[in-house]
Amino acid sequence: MQNQIISLFSEEIQKKIAETVISIVTKTANETLQRPAKRYYKKKDFCQELQIANNTLTIWINRGLPVIQIEGITMIDMDDAIKFINEHKK
Repeated sequence: MQNQIISLFSEEIQKKIAETVISIVTKTANETLQRPAKRYYKKKDFCQELQIANNTLTIWINRGLPVIQIEGITMIDMDDAIKFINEHKK
């Protein structure tokens, strides 16, 4: 009995279930890929996203990475960060 697979559904129903699951997964994947990435990050979140140390971010800021200062909160625009990183490629 261990080697036997007992199906609760007919082959036709199994096929419809598989098609439905594939459709849902495909739709979800496409929506995820089209969703805009987060653009603005607080310093701590930015460091976590790029997996860099806070000291590294400080060096980058001192070397010209633009930041946004609003009421004592420092934000980094990911578009600016990508441009900055690309400008420093060797």
